[in-house]
Amino acid sequence: MEQNKNYNIDEFFVGELYLYTNFANFISESYNPLNRNYVNNFSKSGAICFQQDIISRYIDWEEKREYTGFLTIFYKQKDKYICLHDGNTYQLNGSNFIENLAPLSELLPKINTELITAITIPKALQLFDTLFKTTKDENKLYNEQKESIKDFYVGDLTLRKIYHQENNPDSKYMYINLPHHIILDKSNLAIQSFSDSDYVSVIYRCVFLRQDLDLYNLNNYQFYNPNEDEIQIIDNLQKYLSDYGIPSHTESISIPKVLKLFRKTLY
Repeated sequence: MEQNKNYNIDEFFVGELYLYTNFANFISESYNPLNRNYVNNFSKSGAICFQQDIISRYIDWEEKREYTGFLTIFYKQKDKYICLHDGNTYQLNGSNFIENLAPLSELLPKINTELITAITIPKALQLFDTLFKTTKDENKLYNEQKESIKDFYVGDLTLRKIYHQENNPDSKYMYINLPHHIILDKSNLAIQSFSDSDYVSVIYRCVFLRQDLDLYNLNNYQFYNPNEDEIQIIDNLQKYLSDYGIPSHTESISIPKVLKLFRKTLY
């Protein structure tokens, strides 16, 4: 792929890439030491390894393979996907495989931001880092357009994170809303996690902007319906900030300024 060419942003996807290593006996025909080197090298590529806990890794006992999951970014080319972190091509099904693809455009801010329709490969990688890693560009995703401060609220958002059959230790861990969890976790917004049946859920304290009947989450760039999604509003932003001794005597305020003030309540 050409580094300076602009590509349609709708062809870029973020998803889970599972790479395997053999755990078979060294004298077994299925053992390949190159697989372990491949995974080790990929872990240094800039992709995010979200399976630090070995217990949660998927094991294919029949093929004697242990998989490690990475969140990475792809460019779709027909029915194949080019991983931007290593330049290799992967498919949805295979020895190494992809799951839970989400369009990059759906993970970006939806309001008070520049509309991006085409990007270069370096720009796509920069957006990946901005979304999922702690960078100085984080607040630059929003512009300085101001909104009425009365339309901002602080609330708790509950998101399911993992599905795993507790009565079946060999069942595969399935990840739900993984990109959003990584975005919210990097800002230390989690206040509680809990298990419910076979699911693990996390509660995040976030800032919302009312948009007609929906609430827009400033922290993970998604719209939520308060009647359908698990959101509990704590207070309006001004009252919430005043409880922390943070003054906000203004009628209108930009999203970057809101996020800066809200961050002060986290420490």
